[in-house]
Order: sequence, then structure tokens, then C-alpha cells
Amino acid sequence: MARAALVLLSSVWLSGCLFGQSAVSSHDLAAFFAALPHDSAIGAMYFCPFSGSSTLARLAMLTESKKFGWQIVVYVSWPSGHFDKEWESGVLPAEFAVSQASSFRLVNIGDDEFVEFSGCKAHECNHSVGVLLYSPQLGRKFQALSRGGRLEYSREVESSQAVKQYLASRIETLTSFR
Repeated sequence: MARAALVLLSSVWLSGCLFGQSAVSSHDLAAFFAALPHDSAIGAMYFCPFSGSSTLARLAMLTESKKFGWQIVVYVSWPSGHFDKEWESGVLPAEFAVSQASSFRLVNIGDDEFVEFSGCKAHECNHSVGVLLYSPQLGRKFQALSRGGRLEYSREVESSQAVKQYLASRIETLTSFR
């Protein structure tokens, strides 16, 4: 699927894919932003009709706050212009404390599209890293943490060998660069 280039907009990385009926008016988007909590900074967003839906678009948002650190929220945009929260990561483990907006991206694994976020533990980036995947199609989160060289997976990972292989590869890549 073709994606628009990343655009820096008020210190927020925004990647958009607005196709056909999935497009949202600027009025609806302005109302959505006005309703967001004001205690978190938006680090990055992807607005895109994820695979498998011709009429629904999703907005995946990475936020950061002093109280909770990095968090991910995925909203579904209905054709009426109304947004509903579909999924929220909640407070992430310490292995995501040190990160950046560019570590938030969309990836394809097999036929599924995922929101990915990665990071490392403060003062232990060489030994403790994390990768989180969320699949809008499956409605599930997958996570891998490397803690002192020991790899731990969330229980959902066991349902997909392709996801497990991807996570192991990402962890290996992240630990080899630090």
C-alpha cells in the first residue's frame, strides 16, 4: 500500500493514507484533537485505512507524558466522522522508557499490518530492549522484551510463528546497535 511521506507538523510526525471513503474531513479531525487529554504530548501519528477495511480508517497515536511515559492509542474513524478508542497500550514496561517518535511505525508481517514501537530501558540500553506490535485486523498486542540477554514474549506471540520470528529479529537488531 502506498503511503504519503512523513511530514513534520508542529513537532509531530504524521503519516497519512487517506483513500476514498476513508478520508476524514479537517473539521472532524479538529474536533478529535480538541477532545484529546491535554496532559500528554503527541509524538507521532499514523492515519491510515488499515488492510481489510475499505470504509474505516484508524489513527494510531504515540503519546508521551511525564507521569506515564510513552503510550500508544489506536482510534477507529467511522464514516460519520466519529472516533472511538479501539485499543490502548497502557503504561509500557521500563524497556520502552528510552525511545523516540521514529521508533513508532507501521510494518507488514505476512498479510497483516501492525503498529510497531520499540525502545530500551534507561541506563541499560545495551541489555534491556522492548518491541511492541499491535494488529488492528487481529485486535491483539504482541510484545517481546530482552532483559539481560533473556528474551521474553507475551503469551499472544505463541499464536503466530511469523510474529515471533519478526520480534526475535527486531530484538536482535536493536541489541546489536547499542
